Amino acid sequence: IVLKRLMLFIETYLLKVVWLLFLHYFVYFIFRIIGGNDAAEHTIPWQAFINVGYSRGGGMIIADRWILTAAHMVVINGQIYLGLADVPQILETPSLNATAVHVHRQYNNPNGLNYDHDIALIKLKDPVTFKAAIMPLCLPSKNDTYDTGMMGLVSGFGITDKGNYLRFLTNKLKYVHIPVVEQQRCSNSLRGTPRTKKPILTDNMFCAGTPEGGKDSCIGDDGSGFTLQSENGRFWAAGIVSWGFRCGQKGTYGFYTKVANYVDWINKIMVGKVIVKCNVKMDNKSVFLSKQPVETQKSN
Repeated sequence: IVLKRLMLFIETYLLKVVWLLFLHYFVYFIFRIIGGNDAAEHTIPWQAFINVGYSRGGGMIIADRWILTAAHMVVINGQIYLGLADVPQILETPSLNATAVHVHRQYNNPNGLNYDHDIALIKLKDPVTFKAAIMPLCLPSKNDTYDTGMMGLVSGFGITDKGNYLRFLTNKLKYVHIPVVEQQRCSNSLRGTPRTKKPILTDNMFCAGTPEGGKDSCIGDDGSGFTLQSENGRFWAAGIVSWGFRCGQKGTYGFYTKVANYVDWINKIMVGKVIVKCNVKMDNKSVFLSKQPVETQKSN
């Protein structure tokens, strides 16, 4: 019995070591806030925190019962939190329950190299009440564009840095401003990546960042939003943190699911009367654009 317990302890310990090494690899080579700032309370009210066992990710509030996130990080037992910017405080509050998870049917990524259609919707069991700390993002409209050089805002609770290559999971919601990058440059940035480790790049994605590096999303930000601002000041969900290489390194960029390509899918999934009030200014005096409730049907 003692021997069995000892073997179980060793196996558990080794699993933890392997998991930490796995995370270390992903921090430096695979996923993507680097070079950002702490977000004050209520300044990014659409941010969702999703706790998944040993990992974490994010999402965007787009309606009173709906969270938009990445397909690759969705799990059945994830814990969802809204309205707070401090992780210890978040984990002391009750999590929200999900009643359904909708992953895009065309998402198929068994080897971690195909993030096409990396999008999912989480339906909350109960609707949330909008207030200063909890507000939804607008979905892209027909007039919204992804022009090269447009400055976007990325936020999340993922890996950050303190200089000297020291990186760690942050306890504070962080944000960074980075520009949309021309698609050909996105493609060129992947040329030096070994074929066996290079995900495919499709028109359902875009990349963002600076050629000199230093600003990026990173592991733990997965599923969080890349938001753009229209001329009238309205913030809208442009992208979902999806994948990338060597967070914030020179010549690398973060890759995002292009939400505009999925607006019809999103609207078809959100069944019933959906309350959406998009905020147009990112401050405590937010002005709301009210939209009429819509009746939709579940789609593929």
